[in-house]
Amino acid sequence: MTPQQFRVLALSFPGVIEAPHFDRAAFKIVNKRIFATLHEASKTANIMLSVADQKAFCSFEKKIAYPVPNKWGLGGATTFEIHNAEPEFVQTALEAAYQGVLKTKIKIRPKKGSETKHTPVASLLKITTNKEIDNFLRQYDEQVLNHVLKLREVLLANLPNIIEQLDIPTRMIAYCYGQKYIDMICTIIPSRKGLKLGFSYGVDLPDSNHLLSGTGKISRYVEISEKEISSPALKKLITSALKAYKSRTKKRTKT
Repeated sequence: MTPQQFRVLALSFPGVIEAPHFDRAAFKIVNKRIFATLHEASKTANIMLSVADQKAFCSFEKKIAYPVPNKWGLGGATTFEIHNAEPEFVQTALEAAYQGVLKTKIKIRPKKGSETKHTPVASLLKITTNKEIDNFLRQYDEQVLNHVLKLREVLLANLPNIIEQLDIPTRMIAYCYGQKYIDMICTIIPSRKGLKLGFSYGVDLPDSNHLLSGTGKISRYVEISEKEISSPALKKLITSALKAYKSRTKKRTKT
């Protein structure tokens, strides 16, 4: 199995999107946690199984499947050497991990004194309220917070009728027009060190100002500073991402 075959297989499950996760590509259900990650360079994938399922898969193919060598491995996270694995074997593992996450209810613990309640999810996709996003951003310092708020204004002004979706498990805010990865435009990715704006199909975007970074097969990101937020170059990149989405949509409709 190739990394691209794994990607296609992981994205074939309902409600699954792809997002950058350190040096990996992560696959998760909207509003729920990651169920698998892909490391293209090593042609391996980590699949988040139950402890019981992990034992079963590892005993069946010890050289292909083995626990991740850290605390996550103790909880069921399992490395699969996909380049040596049969597609059916990996697919069965992905299905088990997907179903396990699908049944999991995410519990959000509000800060002391907060009256924030998690809005019930009517479907796999929902619009996040400003209050939820405000509570999420409280964990970051003032500079990151201010940059996020200004960047949000730019995105909402340049992406008409965009859906703003808070993803707590992966600590990002997604901007999309649907629940599939193909509908994703970009993601705000705050951290203790700073702020990034990820573009789902960044590899295809024109970047004459050389703002984009990253080595992923599809996605790219921009390191955000005060200067970049208000720059015409960033707005041009956002507009290009919107045009690319419309082009993808037309092709999908024709097929």
